[in-house]
Formats: sequence, C-alpha cells, structure tokens
Amino acid sequence: MRDDGLDILMVTYNRPEYTQQSLGRLLDSCGDDARVWVWQNGSDPSTLEVVNSLRGHPRFHEFHHSPENRRLREPTNWFWSKAKGRFFSKVDDDCLVPDGWIETLVRYHEEVPDLGIISCWRFEEEDFSFSESSWKIRTLQNGSALLVNVWVEGSGYMMKRACYERLEEIREGRSFTDYCIRAAQAGWTNGWVYPFLYQEHMDDPRAPHT
Repeated sequence: MRDDGLDILMVTYNRPEYTQQSLGRLLDSCGDDARVWVWQNGSDPSTLEVVNSLRGHPRFHEFHHSPENRRLREPTNWFWSKAKGRFFSKVDDDCLVPDGWIETLVRYHEEVPDLGIISCWRFEEEDFSFSESSWKIRTLQNGSALLVNVWVEGSGYMMKRACYERLEEIREGRSFTDYCIRAAQAGWTNGWVYPFLYQEHMDDPRAPHT
C-alpha cells in the first residue's frame, strides 16, 4: 500500500570519505515522513563501515548489499518497485543536499499537479547563462518558477510516484535520462526549480569539499 511519505535512494560505491558526508547530510535533512534506502555496490570495507555506522539513524530505512557493482539502473528499479511513498528521490554519494530541499520540492509537486521530475541543481554558478536560458524559465500556476527541460540529472531529483505507475521501470539498456524524456513525452513537466537549489557536487574539482 502506498503512503504519503518520501522515499530516497543512495547508491554507494568505494568512496568512504564522500559517503560519510553525503549520507550523513541526507539523513539529517529528512523529516519524519522520509525514508532513506541505501544500495551498496561492491565490498569496499571502508565504505561499508561508513554505511553501517549510520544505519542507526532514525531515517535510515533499508540496506541492500550487492558484492558486484550493479551500477545504477538495477538499484533504481529495485528501489522504485519497493518504495511506498507519494514521491521518489535519489541522491548520489558525492553530493551534499541543501537545507530545505525536501520541503521545497514537495511544495512544488503538491501545488503543480503536472510536474513529473524536478530537481536540485548541481552545477557551478559560472556554468549557467541566464541570457541564453531565460526562455526556458517558466512561471508555474503557483507563482514559482522552473527551468524547464526534458531531463534532469540523477541526483537531488524528486519524482511523482504516478510517473513510475505509468512508465514502470527503466528499461534494459536505457538510462535515467531516457526515463525523464519518456516522462516528458507522456505529458509531465520536468526541470530545475528556479532560483536554483544548489547541491554541492563533490566530484567537481571546483567544489569546496572535493
């Protein structure tokens, strides 16, 4: 049975320093109605130690260990098939979510029914050109704005459960980007909330915690 909560996936793999920061920040950003699921790819002992040290957090919901690196499609489909909330999300193990990201994305979804997959922004300020992108910034029914695009990146997004119920899983040989495009073709609006909710991408050499 579905419920009104939010389910969030993190896939971890061989990056204990990043995982300590990203998973810790994610868990602490969650309210009582959010559940964090962790799929551990591989058997790196340091990464496993970090994940296990955080399993006592009240928002840590379920852990799955795959000794083989199953990459992203299989963990995502596993998670979507088991999650019960109204909204699904995923945060990468090299990203630090911003304060209030859950409340903001949930509000957008609740106030604008045709939104499908919306997201935080993980690029640097210098990567965005307002003059070249302003034509894609749309004012929504609730007065908020969205930088509309057919796809968003696979970290820091929030997706309506209805997308999964209609489109089902990510198909063999396809990516999350392809899934976003399918959602847009099915009539949902995707994009990044604007002004942006910045999540720090620690793999970017310009990031403070790289």
